[in-house]
Amino acid sequence: FHQWTPDVYEGAPSAVTAFMSVTVKVAAFAALIRLLGMAFGPLEHELVAVIWVLSALTMIVGNAMAVIQDNVKRLLAYSSIAHAGYLLIGLVTGTIEGYSAMVFYLIAYTFMNLGAFGVVVALANRGHDCERIESFAGLARTRPGLAALMSLFMISLAGIPGTAGFMGKFRIFMA
Repeated sequence: FHQWTPDVYEGAPSAVTAFMSVTVKVAAFAALIRLLGMAFGPLEHELVAVIWVLSALTMIVGNAMAVIQDNVKRLLAYSSIAHAGYLLIGLVTGTIEGYSAMVFYLIAYTFMNLGAFGVVVALANRGHDCERIESFAGLARTRPGLAALMSLFMISLAGIPGTAGFMGKFRIFMA
């Protein structure tokens, strides 16, 4: 369940964390699509069942842990873990539609996650404390543009209808 991720996200500079959070996931899932989807053909029934269970547990644990965080980077780390679970669903379909949904999801995730970390970096560069979630209280008054962007990225990461995050999750589940 990638329990090392929150510690790394919290300890690394935000710009490094943003880069790492996206490139590692994109590279890993591109390799999985290539290896499992194209090299081996259809997955065996037993392997599909294991990946389904792993996917569900990853989504549940990642989202449950994200909800209880008070550190922004740890919240984004657990969110990243949950997003890996969603991506695994596209993998087990073994279909072009599933792989296409994964690619769409990865592109959407890249923009959502880099955007959220971009706001954190922009605020930190302006002397704003970005460690704790409560430090974002009142941001709409002091930095309305950044507050609007952060809200957009976070609701998209949550998969609220009308966002790229929702469309990515919808395509994954429909595949």
